[in-house]
Amino acid sequence: MRAYQLYGTGGHAKVLAELAAMTQWTLSAAFSDNTGGLFNGIEVTSYKEGMLPVLIAIGHNATRKLVAERVNNKEIVLVHPTAVCSPSVYIGEGTVILSGAIVQANVKIGKQCILNIGSKVDHDAVVGDYVHLGPGCYIGGGATVGEGVLIGPGAVVMRNVQVPAWTEIPPNTVFEKAP
Repeated sequence: MRAYQLYGTGGHAKVLAELAAMTQWTLSAAFSDNTGGLFNGIEVTSYKEGMLPVLIAIGHNATRKLVAERVNNKEIVLVHPTAVCSPSVYIGEGTVILSGAIVQANVKIGKQCILNIGSKVDHDAVVGDYVHLGPGCYIGGGATVGEGVLIGPGAVVMRNVQVPAWTEIPPNTVFEKAP
């Protein structure tokens, strides 16, 4: 077992703590800007730089970016055992790929991304830093998703399109080109 520290204590943190345990990580500290209380039996304190890697468990993209810019520890990558990732995929530091996600050949995923349950990224796509792909969404082959983009559950990004940075794509919609 490898030890790690968790930054964030909300719902996303619960999911990631379970995934970390499934993939042989042991929680040693829990950090939050709202200190006090317990998370998985561990006292929640403010962030302290240390030797152990950190898992940033914050779902909101802009907040996750702010926290990542403050954290000086190495950030871990988690991939759920039921996710399918091509061996040619590049995964940036701090990214998490959740249950049932599929990532095809030659995809590049930036740092601190969330590929939520059942999301799919087709061949040769580029997913920028701090992106959140909602449950069941699809990113077409060759598409480029800019930094901080939030793609809602069930949304589709068509092949070879570019999604501008910090765009929010509503659930169950099709993104064909930038307005």
